[in-house]
Amino acid sequence: MENFTPLSAAIGGGLIGLSAVLLMLLTGRIAGVSGIFGGLLNFKGDDKDWRIAFIAGLILAPLMAGWLVSAPDWEAAAPRATASAE
Repeated sequence: MENFTPLSAAIGGGLIGLSAVLLMLLTGRIAGVSGIFGGLLNFKGDDKDWRIAFIAGLILAPLMAGWLVSAPDWEAAAPRATASAE
């Protein structure tokens, strides 16, 4: 774990806690991923919109954060033609 910093871990934990509190305040539900995902499998459920948004956020947020934080260095990634010194 070369990139671990206590500050980023604390911020991430705080964001998870904030989202759990907001979900409880706004919907009265506990942020248990298995229960939220299980509700998607219930075909008679009428509250699928927020469940889909929650699961999509779990998948997309780290992908977007990784893309924003470590955008590839295109110059370094491109192969360079080298002239041989013959």
